[in-house]
Amino acid sequence: DNLARLLLDGTIAYGLMVESVMDRILENISLDNLARLLVDIHIDSSKIMDSLLSNHQRDLLDMVFLGNTESRDKVNVLIADRVTPKQSAEKYMDKDAFENEIRQVLGDTYEAFDLSEDDVVIIGSHGILI
Repeated sequence: DNLARLLLDGTIAYGLMVESVMDRILENISLDNLARLLVDIHIDSSKIMDSLLSNHQRDLLDMVFLGNTESRDKVNVLIADRVTPKQSAEKYMDKDAFENEIRQVLGDTYEAFDLSEDDVVIIGSHGILI
């Protein structure tokens, strides 16, 4: 399912359910492949929105972002059924392999919390993983 919402304050939210990436269908989708997919989604969603904007709206965006509207920040909210390997939040913030993988989709990682025995939330500069 895909979803798009445009709010009066200019916020635009897109949503979609990823069922497969490359040869992975519903299971074991790697963060490497997910990061590549997110880049494509960011590019494609910007093109779609650009085609819907009026010239006046485009001019306003150019003014706000100093002519650099293509590189405006986007935030990823990732909701996963599970993450492998399953471990406590602090172990994902290892300053090594796990954290580096997560940085591909969330940017610089700030914090991670255990929400329950089974659920973790990780917060980064460009997104959140639940």
